[in-house]
Amino acid sequence: LRGNDTILNTTFTNFTDETVTAGNAYVYKVRALDASSRASSYGTPDVATTIFFTNDPFVAGTTTIQATHVTELRQAVNAVRAAAGMGAFSFTDASLAGVSVKTTHVDQLRTALTAARATLGLTTLSFTDPALSAGMLIKAAHFQELRAGVK
Repeated sequence: LRGNDTILNTTFTNFTDETVTAGNAYVYKVRALDASSRASSYGTPDVATTIFFTNDPFVAGTTTIQATHVTELRQAVNAVRAAAGMGAFSFTDASLAGVSVKTTHVDQLRTALTAARATLGLTTLSFTDPALSAGMLIKAAHFQELRAGVK
């Protein structure tokens, strides 16, 4: 559960947090209680944002990566950074109007998110094409991996 919230004597296999607010990230830790109310250790923490993504999930071969996809990921990554007590990342091309999506945009998203996840003690993400070079084709998989790291 996020923060110091506690739910006791409840049996469920899923949970909807109705206290979240738009534009934020939350770190959740879950543990189980046995019949005697003894708690297990916490499981691996995970992060979730309240950012909704356009074209989610991407459909291979039909979705063109657009500036809006970058903008949404930037918002989500900065929400995770805020949850980690970090400042917003200073991205290249602050305005994406008329700008083509570049490998630099993906690299910066990866760098900013990786640092925030490390600060929060979350698992390290693995990326298709870990090293991107200028002019390389941006793939839907690059964006799906980043999205998975914030939701």
